[in-house]
Amino acid sequence: MHIGLKIKQLRKLKLLTQAQLAEISGVSERTIRRLELTGVAESTTVKLVLTALG
Repeated sequence: MHIGLKIKQLRKLKLLTQAQLAEISGVSERTIRRLELTGVAESTTVKLVLTALG
């Protein structure tokens, strides 16, 4: 399982949409989609998203 799938699981567990997570984390919705699909993103982006998810 790559990091994107784990992020998707956490997002769904918290009942957030990709758009909501994007807004909370400060990254674009497109980046969230790409991260969840491929697991590829800059380390700072992953850190922002994970911080937003708690």
